[in-house]
Amino acid sequence: MKKFLVFIVVIFLSYLNLSAQIVGNAPYRINSSAGFKFGLNSANLDFSYTTSWARSPLSGFFLSAFYAVEFNKYIAFQPEICVSQKGTTWKLSDTNATSKWRLYYMEIPLLVKFTYPLNRGICPGAYIGPYGALLIGATEIYKENSNPEETTNIYTDMNFFDYGLVIGGTLEYRFTAPFRGRIIFDVRYSWGFANADKSIEDTLPGEKAKNRVLTFMIGFGF
Repeated sequence: MKKFLVFIVVIFLSYLNLSAQIVGNAPYRINSSAGFKFGLNSANLDFSYTTSWARSPLSGFFLSAFYAVEFNKYIAFQPEICVSQKGTTWKLSDTNATSKWRLYYMEIPLLVKFTYPLNRGICPGAYIGPYGALLIGATEIYKENSNPEETTNIYTDMNFFDYGLVIGGTLEYRFTAPFRGRIIFDVRYSWGFANADKSIEDTLPGEKAKNRVLTFMIGFGF
């Protein structure tokens, strides 16, 4: 796991270096910005089959670092490196049993961002792009009645790779001179296209469970 995290950091730093060279050598002016965001996920799994267990969203955390290459004041390319907690909450209708699946992903969205600067530093925008994600952890927390919670590692029951589409909106407040930076309010929805639950592939061939995540964030860019 440590080697993988180091690999991700090296790739991101290499991208920063390459982007800086492109920005510096471009025949026309290209701005760049970087920053971080953190927020809250409302996650669920979309199953293609029905079960006796009712599902409800699971709350989780979201952390992101980004670097944007701004081709002009309206269009930018913004890759990110994120850690995102996804999953779902199960509840058996005729008992008090609940099961929470907490799935942790290292996620890399590649976003095309459209912005429209207004007066007083206010800048609304929207973005869209694909993402790829690697599973870095997975646990099930099961509780029935007043019994203690039972935590189980379900990493091997899940698929290692996920991919999908991200679409979202953003509102930025950009500070004016002599300060430099921006406060970012961000909301996005992620559609997973891959089957997250490997355990159903043998028991229910052709059926899938796909990640669905609504994320609310706040961040700072510079």
